[in-house]
Amino acid sequence: MIGGLKLIATTGKQMVQQGGVGALFYGLTPRLLYQVPSAMVGWYVIHSVQRLLAPYTVRGAEEAAARNSSGADEVARAPAVVLS
Repeated sequence: MIGGLKLIATTGKQMVQQGGVGALFYGLTPRLLYQVPSAMVGWYVIHSVQRLLAPYTVRGAEEAAARNSSGADEVARAPAVVLS
């Protein structure tokens, strides 16, 4: 393992010597342009599904019960699923 870290450090030094500090970040912009939009879509879907399923969770049912005076029935019928 130490040998691998030493090799990475040596390669990094060579890159800085030959291309300057910017050589360490070569390819970063295309990678970000590729990764960021897909990450945004993924997190949007996760949060949308959480909002969609919130009424069917224990916490969502309790919040609905607090809003409604006859909400006790909703709490009893809600499945015991908690999304974190």
